[in-house]
Amino acid sequence: MPSSNGLPPRLSIVNASATHQGEFEPLSDEQLIECIQASKSTLDRSAFEALYWRHSQLLLSFLTARTDRSLVDDIAQAVWMKVWAGIHSQFQGGSFRAWLYQIARTTMIDHHRDQQKSSEVAALADQVQEHAAPPLKRLLISEKITTLRECFSILAEREATLLQRLTPRGLRVSTVASDADGG
Repeated sequence: MPSSNGLPPRLSIVNASATHQGEFEPLSDEQLIECIQASKSTLDRSAFEALYWRHSQLLLSFLTARTDRSLVDDIAQAVWMKVWAGIHSQFQGGSFRAWLYQIARTTMIDHHRDQQKSSEVAALADQVQEHAAPPLKRLLISEKITTLRECFSILAEREATLLQRLTPRGLRVSTVASDADGG
């Protein structure tokens, strides 16, 4: 039977206006999660803060042992945001710490995949940039190609075919001329 504040009886000891995480210390993780899931008020934020303070240092240690120190704070922040977003719908009971570490593990993997993709894209962009002609040179090449196409359109089909064979293959004019003569 719910108490006057709408919480299950064993949680009714928690004041709905509690703002200090110390007031939640005697409650287990499961009880704090019940407070969060049962409430849509400031109580869930206070209970969440209690979970945060209880597990934040352990999470940082977990992450520090598994990833670069410079990434730990960013990953930890992403983990807590996912916990906050999913605690009402995704936590299905059991060990909160195990659930927290599973989120941390997948967040870490996702972060490293994203970082790897970003570095691959950056490397590819650098490679393309190295091989790309400067804008002015590309413009000149484009103009030359347009002019050559116009010239080929004027030539007779046989002459144009012979001339096109000359340039890309590096054939000598004498070889093309002998082909033109049929021999």
